[in-house]
Amino acid sequence: MGNNSKGKSKTYAIRKEELDQIIEQAAVAGIDAFRNEEKKARNKIVNRNLHNVRKLLESYRTLKNDLLHSDYETEEAQQELRFKCVEDLMSPDDVSMDELMAKEISRLQENAWRKRQIERAIELLKEDCSKPGEPEAMRKYRVIMGLYIQDEKLDYADLAERENVVERTIYRDASDACKMLAPYLFGVDAIIN
Repeated sequence: MGNNSKGKSKTYAIRKEELDQIIEQAAVAGIDAFRNEEKKARNKIVNRNLHNVRKLLESYRTLKNDLLHSDYETEEAQQELRFKCVEDLMSPDDVSMDELMAKEISRLQENAWRKRQIERAIELLKEDCSKPGEPEAMRKYRVIMGLYIQDEKLDYADLAERENVVERTIYRDASDACKMLAPYLFGVDAIIN
């Protein structure tokens, strides 16, 4: 016997209720996939913001030290700057001493601005954490101060011991505080609902 179904398509009957159910399931699956992708994109932005806040906070001590040791308005600092410029002039680049000094002064001004920006954000964090009714909120502020701001740098274990909590709590507090700092450092674009 031969196969009579060559070239012929089979037809299946689906009731309207079954078709509606299939369409509804596909729509729900599509919406769920969209929400998952949206959540991944939001998490990526949050993680990038947290990374940027941490990097900026990590630079605070360096900025502070750089500005402390390079008060470019003193005569000694000007002489040091001139010496550096002369060294740079000996390089193959064709740049004038005035241009080099202007670049260095501009760099120092930018560092001073960035340092003030971090300090203002820390002040605002302290205000946020000082609100009544949340006694543990100040720990977030102390964690950021210990990790990034105060002269004596503390690590997570030191902070956990000082605060009488487990290290994991210090990691969570640091992350929460960085989320709070993001809008102060990067503006409204850093706020993710």
